[in-house]
Amino acid sequence: MLSPKKIKTEQLLDQDKQRLDNFIKILGRRKHFDQIEYHLYSLASKLFPGEGIISFVPETLLYSSKTEPLRNWLQDICVIRAIINLPHHALQPHTQTKISIIILEKQYLPDYQESDIYIAKANKLSDLEDIIINFFSR
Repeated sequence: MLSPKKIKTEQLLDQDKQRLDNFIKILGRRKHFDQIEYHLYSLASKLFPGEGIISFVPETLLYSSKTEPLRNWLQDICVIRAIINLPHHALQPHTQTKISIIILEKQYLPDYQESDIYIAKANKLSDLEDIIINFFSR
């Protein structure tokens, strides 16, 4: 079973130092973080308004109290366009982790809030194609 790899801050390259410093400020007192957390932060911080991210994320990123600072930061700069929950077995045999797909779009204006979030649940992987078609055809 695969688990998210932990990164120590000392392991990152000097060229990422500024981005890392900002990320650590967002995290607060935490000394370690999952790769997916830094990956999402890094991608979102590089986006221009109107650009977006489609990413597989562990469900803990969406609901865990330890990831709340990152979620708040993402909501400050991005609009959540969709959250699609995948079935528990979606990535088996590689991992038992419950996975979701999140679609984010960088905001044009600060404090812009979009209330129309597409939320779907795929009970089986074959549902995913229809869910994605429905999302992009709205």
